[in-house]
Amino acid sequence: MHNTSLRTQLIWSCVAAILIGFFLPWAKAELREPKLFGKISSGMKRSLNQSAGRSARKAGSTPKTSGLATIPTKMSGFQIPILANRHQAKTALALVKVFTKKDEYLEAKSWGVYVVPALALLCGWLMTIYQQKRPILLAVGVVCAAIAVGGTWRLLTLDTKSMLGIGICSGLWLTLAGYAGLAGAALWPLQTQRAAASPG
Repeated sequence: MHNTSLRTQLIWSCVAAILIGFFLPWAKAELREPKLFGKISSGMKRSLNQSAGRSARKAGSTPKTSGLATIPTKMSGFQIPILANRHQAKTALALVKVFTKKDEYLEAKSWGVYVVPALALLCGWLMTIYQQKRPILLAVGVVCAAIAVGGTWRLLTLDTKSMLGIGICSGLWLTLAGYAGLAGAALWPLQTQRAAASPG
């Protein structure tokens, strides 16, 4: 019973870390600097300019490409979709591109970031309610591990500073660490149960 209580505390501590990390800065960018902005690939530039044009046309205004001074230098996970759907928020669109790998429909894809806290809450609830259900624990563990490992691998193998002028902040790392913790909390009991069931 004591172990179950500790595990439940671990689960919700990880969920809390993910939620806190979601509202902390995920990235810092200095795209106001022409030198850094010039490092963006031609495909990215084209996509960002097209996105700016579409947003500006919807608003009935002429797109401006010189408004880089208004771009925030830091943004949280919560802010990404909000900023990405503003015609001057090229920093947010560049960060979305880091994970989507494609230039198309970046504004629409940016809303997917809200899955991050929602999925954490769902996983925490499933692991709390179905603590003895091996298939559910295995599924949750695999999903959380995929997010943690995949996200970390992407950030470590992509030089965001030289490519996009973007530095990754503590909020995103805290979010990935929270998912790693959830994966461990889901998969470790399976190993314990297997060891207990083994003869000898």
